[in-house]
Amino acid sequence: LFSEVGGIDARVVLGRSVLVGPEALVGVIGTKAVHMQSAEERETAVPMDSLYIDIGAKDKEDAHSKVSLGDRASFQPLYQPFGSGMLRGKALDDRIGCALMIDLIQSKLEYDTTFTFVVQEEVGLRGARAASYTVNPEISIVLEATTAADLPGVEGGQQVCGLGKGPVVSFMDRSTVYDSVLYRRAFALAKENG
Repeated sequence: LFSEVGGIDARVVLGRSVLVGPEALVGVIGTKAVHMQSAEERETAVPMDSLYIDIGAKDKEDAHSKVSLGDRASFQPLYQPFGSGMLRGKALDDRIGCALMIDLIQSKLEYDTTFTFVVQEEVGLRGARAASYTVNPEISIVLEATTAADLPGVEGGQQVCGLGKGPVVSFMDRSTVYDSVLYRRAFALAKENG
């Protein structure tokens, strides 16, 4: 058994390859065989607490010789070009933010700038908040991605952004209402730069 950290949709994990523990053992997320499931179980997403990670161990003793309670597992990376000029892969929202910051670090900047690479965005933006208090800057900017909403069946005000249509400048999220002057300035800069 395992528990998820952050927002992971149980509907998409079944059969996914994962890397487990410090040795990065390859495992696969599984559940009981489909022919052993009830009709109701076959019609709904399997709850996370009914899934397991199979590492190919022959028995419990063999499994405990390879992994320990508390070992972490992550989805096996899949990074590939996709569609027309797009990418697909694990945690691209975080990784693209890191890539942008590395590019900024390597450039000439007009202002003294401190960069932090943080964790726990999925569970309440904890890392960004802790970094802001630790660094104590005049202004703190968080780079993060959002989901594209230009999907069939998503109309009007629910379609807050579109793939390939430029950056998203947030004015609020579940825990913060952002500074309105900075919001307007960021929005204006985005428009100026097309």
